[in-house]
Amino acid sequence: MFPGEKHGRQTIMTVVDLNVSSARRAPLRRSDAAPDPTLLVHLNAISKSTRQLVAMRLAEVGVIVGQDQLIDYLDPVQPRSGQDAALALSVRPSTVSKMLDRLQQRGWITRAQDHGDMRKTLVLLTESGVEAKGNVHRVWAAVEAELTNVLGADLSTTCLPELARVSEALSQRLSRLR
Repeated sequence: MFPGEKHGRQTIMTVVDLNVSSARRAPLRRSDAAPDPTLLVHLNAISKSTRQLVAMRLAEVGVIVGQDQLIDYLDPVQPRSGQDAALALSVRPSTVSKMLDRLQQRGWITRAQDHGDMRKTLVLLTESGVEAKGNVHRVWAAVEAELTNVLGADLSTTCLPELARVSEALSQRLSRLR
């Protein structure tokens, strides 16, 4: 059985263990016919490793990866719709709906009908949701500090505008394809 075929926490730990020890292992193995590593290969590896690191840190504060972005988007004063959240996060509305169900079960959000459009549900962070949002921001800051430490402050600063440009271009492309 391949590590990706396992289920639950065991899969996550297997993948995380592989990436944490990447500094001690040989470079990515490729078939002889594979081209030299490209931007895509490196971006995929960075994305996976960063997501896994963030997932581990978020688990320490009781947040599941993916929920962090939704929690960050939501506000305790300004109501937001699930549809708006889905657009902002570039995910399907059904994905946001499931996440909102879980956040509501934890007491981190409240839902209310939009009086202007009764088909819409509006969401607000509760006091404990605001606390969760603070925890998310602390986790993000800690991971950001680790990454900046690896890159160096100068390289980190010069990379940000280009990474933002790539991120925006990919988001626009994905929104057209969905």
